[in-house]
Amino acid sequence: MAVAEVPPGPQRGDGRVPPYNLEAEESLLGAMLLSKDAIVAASELGVSSEDFYKPVHGHIFDAILSLYGAGEPADPVTVGEELRRAGLLGDIGGPGLLVSLQVRTPATSSAARYARIVGEHALLRRLIAVAGEIAEMGYRVPDDVAEAVDRAEAMVFDVAQHRVSDTMAPIRDLLDHTLTRLEMLYEKADSITGVPTGYRGFDELLSGLQPSSLVIVGARPATGKCLTGDTLLVEPRTGARVTLAEVYRRGRRGDHVEVTSLGAADHGLHVRRPNAFVDDGVRPVFRVRTRLGREVRTTAAHPFLTPTGWRPLAEVAVGTPVAVPRVLPVFGNEARPRAEIVLLAYLLSDGAHTGASVRFTATSPAVIDDLAHHARQVEVEAVTERSVPGVSTCRLHPPADRSDPWHHVLGGHGLMGTSPHRRSVPEWVFRLPRRQVALFLNRLLGVDGSLWWSTRQGGTAYVSYCSRSGELVADVAHLLLRFGINARRRRRVIHRQGWSGPAHELEVTSVPELRHLATEIGMFSKDSALANLLAHIDQLDHRQRRASQAPRALAHAASPAGPGAPHRTPAGRRPAARDSTDAPCAPAPTSVLWDEVVAIDDDGPAQVYDLTVPGDHNFVAADVFVHNTAFALGMAAHAALEAHRPVLFFSLEMSHLEITQRLLASEARVDSTRMRNGRLAESDWTKISHAIGRLAEAPLYIDDNPRATVLEIRAKARRLKSRLGDLGIVVVDYLQLMTGRDRAENRQVEVSEISRGLKVLARELQTPVVALSQLSRGLELRADKRPMLADLRESGCLTADARVLRADTGAEVTMGELLLSGERDIPVWTVDRDLALVAGTMSHVFASGTKPVYRLRLGSGRRIDASANHPFLTVGGWLRLDELAIGTRVAVPRRLPAPTRRCEWAVAEVREAAREVVEATDRLPADCPVVPRAIFSLPDDALVAFLAAVWPHGDGVSHHGHRPRPHCVSASSRLIDDLQTLLLRLEVHSRVVRLGSNAAVGRARLSIEGDESSRRFGELMAGAMALAGQGAGQGVAPPSRHRLAQVAAALDDAALDRRARADVRWDPVVAIDSLGERPVYDATVAETHNFVANGIVVENSLEQDADVVVFLYRDELYHPESPDRGTAEVLVAKHRSGPTGMDRLAFLDHYTRFANMAKDI
Repeated sequence: MAVAEVPPGPQRGDGRVPPYNLEAEESLLGAMLLSKDAIVAASELGVSSEDFYKPVHGHIFDAILSLYGAGEPADPVTVGEELRRAGLLGDIGGPGLLVSLQVRTPATSSAARYARIVGEHALLRRLIAVAGEIAEMGYRVPDDVAEAVDRAEAMVFDVAQHRVSDTMAPIRDLLDHTLTRLEMLYEKADSITGVPTGYRGFDELLSGLQPSSLVIVGARPATGKCLTGDTLLVEPRTGARVTLAEVYRRGRRGDHVEVTSLGAADHGLHVRRPNAFVDDGVRPVFRVRTRLGREVRTTAAHPFLTPTGWRPLAEVAVGTPVAVPRVLPVFGNEARPRAEIVLLAYLLSDGAHTGASVRFTATSPAVIDDLAHHARQVEVEAVTERSVPGVSTCRLHPPADRSDPWHHVLGGHGLMGTSPHRRSVPEWVFRLPRRQVALFLNRLLGVDGSLWWSTRQGGTAYVSYCSRSGELVADVAHLLLRFGINARRRRRVIHRQGWSGPAHELEVTSVPELRHLATEIGMFSKDSALANLLAHIDQLDHRQRRASQAPRALAHAASPAGPGAPHRTPAGRRPAARDSTDAPCAPAPTSVLWDEVVAIDDDGPAQVYDLTVPGDHNFVAADVFVHNTAFALGMAAHAALEAHRPVLFFSLEMSHLEITQRLLASEARVDSTRMRNGRLAESDWTKISHAIGRLAEAPLYIDDNPRATVLEIRAKARRLKSRLGDLGIVVVDYLQLMTGRDRAENRQVEVSEISRGLKVLARELQTPVVALSQLSRGLELRADKRPMLADLRESGCLTADARVLRADTGAEVTMGELLLSGERDIPVWTVDRDLALVAGTMSHVFASGTKPVYRLRLGSGRRIDASANHPFLTVGGWLRLDELAIGTRVAVPRRLPAPTRRCEWAVAEVREAAREVVEATDRLPADCPVVPRAIFSLPDDALVAFLAAVWPHGDGVSHHGHRPRPHCVSASSRLIDDLQTLLLRLEVHSRVVRLGSNAAVGRARLSIEGDESSRRFGELMAGAMALAGQGAGQGVAPPSRHRLAQVAAALDDAALDRRARADVRWDPVVAIDSLGERPVYDATVAETHNFVANGIVVENSLEQDADVVVFLYRDELYHPESPDRGTAEVLVAKHRSGPTGMDRLAFLDHYTRFANMAKDI
């Protein structure tokens, strides 16, 4: 049965069918086939393919959206072709169904109503499905009811999120909210033909922003903001701890990753999904330690939240309070047997000796009895003795005939033979439900915990936990934090049971937290003492000023260390042991505790990573909050305020509130720090009032959806232009945060598609689109840190000797030659969506600076030198070179079409050229070209004559198993490479082997590969080879196209059939070798965005879609003592329709504003 014939969906167990409306689905699809407006309406309302009840309708919807996103028409013919390419046309019932949908459409003007019906029915089906899951969850009687309710709320919330909300708001409405917040904090004849940006020199270069142009603005706004790879984060859904390095790896793979962050608006804890994962290489890091004992290792530029806002570590001094979470209420749901948890807690204590046998000592008989009781539950024999007064001992022995439970408890948790100094909490404990974590802490505190109180001199009280293992103490402190108990960590010397030595201690002194510990966790065997402590708590006058109430004033704001380095702790000095808050300051948000920095120490170089968290821009790492666009804002504000042109600003990184506050600070010329903390002077209010009056009248619209897609941006921009009749600029901040299609092969392809989609938007609306883009952090490794075109993130490069295959002459020309000649619009061979070789146009080649380069070698002997981020076409899609593995198959041409310009030579001329080539190989360097370029333009019969004349001089036969293999050996490796290219014209596949100790240059052997190629080679040589018709072995050759087509037909596999008919074959990677740093180059090819170099299909750079590429450079970010402090260079690196150049602007840091140098400062 074909998919189109499948009857409507499954029925519920009670016989009811989930709600659907096939008529609405068919009418919506028909309207979309008839009108672009219907496609826009469906996009605006957030309809997706999953919303369609009938699967074939979802396939058709995807095909229409794919065509529309590429700027192509969507009608029955084009949609049918799109479905055919995907192998789905037959499944939906053929092209007749598309025509039928179009004909039966009642009215295209009702498309929005059809879309709402489809979306509402889909929402109801999701609600029904989630309700069923929630009901099943309730019937299972979960251990933690509160957690089950929370999960149910999250599931219902996820359903509600499928509805599209309007995240766009005019600046007038946003200013009201900003003003309210400021009041609350206080009480507490022109040559410019395009849209002017306000930056005079920049406008003169571009004549303003031109309609339909895509402008990419690249900068390094987050220089070096990163943490070390071993920094621990908590998975919000499972409670598991995972290193930042592992989060980075998962994120780059496309796995679902979540972190906990501090809400920018409500200061509550939220679960967020990072949308950018950055490897920042090896950098100098500093170890930051707070008074509570929390530690994090970070770069000097990484920001921390302080009472005056986010500040980089370089501006944080010893004594500065920084934000740490007051509570981290994250627990798992992986329950374990009670006995296993209790035994683990006891065996982690200092009193447990886990050698060949286990001996446990304690001063409490109740603890010994409890240990023995739970040991017997896992079939472990427990023998107790009380030989020493006041000390009890319990020896544990597994039964002689069964040791599995014993090894499960000890070996399975890393306790077998472990010294007390090296113990830590096993990772599975962090995934336990709340009540079982409390049980674990109850027993651990019952053994190595103590408590004390006194009513003298105002009174004091504390509960402490001590261990010889610092890692174990840190783990216990983290588990207590999950209950909202903030324990202070410190080192001390202890005396215990005849032993003394250094140890680590946790101390809880807050009265509310002591109550919480006593009521929710407790301390086994110390219940009566704990009850007495609680009885005295009400009488205690606790003169503690907790970090949550009154952090110390920032008395050390100025430091001789300067702005470029952290304020380190003086060597040999330990900060005074006192509470972290002595003087009043701004109150902390409810989820935040102000914890004073007590030490900042140089910790050497380390591998570091960074995450970008949309909306809040921070995440909790190592139990500390860490933080994650003034040029574009200035451009947008000028266009709206001075030119009175409507501006649509999409902010994927910052919220409405942050953007509005920045605009207001810039326009009012009020210090942005005072705007953030509300400490405004009386004179500031006059400026703010005047700025609000100006901004309120500006046609500036801000959208802060952190997951905006190209289709959503396109729909909103089109709707706004239709409503206003004009749209001056569309700004996207920033490119790498945008979401592309789910089916993109990798992030590089996704970003490239986003870039092309923005260009389509600019052309469609005849409006300039400005897209901000992050630059590669590799530029910071160069001496000259001024950005180049290759620094655009996701852009790769090739070396100058990369040989580009021309489509006009059939010859290869190096990237270096094309750069020196300045040639433009070069005809090249490129691969289209159907994997067919077609002629394309390379606009030009440009230098991309110096980068680390790697040599990629394939099984066929082809090789190419490229940067790590250069993409190659693989069976699974485009992958960067640093994502390739040995064995990954890369696309190479199966055949080469004849050149578009042919050269006719007589047979005698061909043979004479062959003779000269053979002679030249003995006197020219091995890598010097010897085959005249005109040879590549010869027709096929002349090529055969040339090969027949050259081949015998290096002719030989080697054996692959029992099969002879013809080969040609030459002292010229370049001749061998050229012969391999010429053989592809005849669809003969071959393999190159480099001979000798230096494989880079020198002798090489060319062997014919595969049965079909061997037979064809013999036939074309017309008897020149005695081996014609004999097999030459399979080698690295993949299955033949004929055989692959037969398999595809038998399996009715459209994707396999596409591969069988493709003009590329798949060549395995055999080696990737580092070559060090070298000058690199890139090129741009329109439409297909790839070309053939060194016989391998490679992708071109991201910037090819941009009409203008602009870079921002501030020297003071890299050289704090730079004479150019307070200025910025605006570098126009690419201008498709005019000159490039540089403009210098003033950067007013306290206003977060760029301004012209001459005035406006």
